[in-house]
Amino acid sequence: MQQSWAHLRNRRQQATLVAIEQEIENIRIAWRYLLAQRNSPELLKFVDSIWFVYEIRGWHRAGIDLFDEAIEKLRPVSGEDEAGLVLAKSQAPAISAVICPNT
Repeated sequence: MQQSWAHLRNRRQQATLVAIEQEIENIRIAWRYLLAQRNSPELLKFVDSIWFVYEIRGWHRAGIDLFDEAIEKLRPVSGEDEAGLVLAKSQAPAISAVICPNT
């Protein structure tokens, strides 16, 4: 997912979106596994790409749910720098929903 972030922001965007959409269930499984392991360094590699895909595709509710799950599971370890960063980045979709509630 970290490599996808660069592709999502250049001429490979459409092909990368299609590839991610085809693997979205596996990506969600990996996300939840990393959450269960509290593996903040690896989660950070997912955050930007996942947020971007959910935002660009209009999957706002699903994105908020996914990131809320991260907030809930990581909150007990938020004293860790990387966990805190995942928490902060995970709150962006929820903030977006407040600003643009009709999405």
